[in-house]
Amino acid sequence: MKKFLHILLLSSVALLFNGCISGWGWLVPYNLQPSYHQFKKMCKLNNYPKSEEKYNRILAYFDKSLDGSIGKNGYAKIGYSNRLDLGVYIYYKNPNNKTLTFKNIDKMYFRPIWKNYAPNIYGNEGNMDFRLKFDGEIDCRSLVGELDG
Repeated sequence: MKKFLHILLLSSVALLFNGCISGWGWLVPYNLQPSYHQFKKMCKLNNYPKSEEKYNRILAYFDKSLDGSIGKNGYAKIGYSNRLDLGVYIYYKNPNNKTLTFKNIDKMYFRPIWKNYAPNIYGNEGNMDFRLKFDGEIDCRSLVGELDG
């Protein structure tokens, strides 16, 4: 009996770590996944007070800084890793002047999205067409509420 419990414990631990490595996020709780902690750390940037340090930290993910360079149309999105997508909305005080300076930026919303690969069931009851997709996502609004740029 003791040997059986030992094998059961080892196999369950091996299954959990295999789920972490292979990307089966729905098998492993969020807190055991390293990319989730990285996502939570990024979401905390939205709670910082409006300052040059906050904006430079956010723009560093996009290889930019508040150096007076010309910004894009106000929205940028990149695939940061296989589990994280990053987006940023920049609202300028003067829409015709898109230089990245602290005085020219009215608000900045940082939107990391974490792909948890949780199974979602989609379907139409009328024709009995049900599909299972592993495309679950979580953004910062589910952790900190509405974003205050």
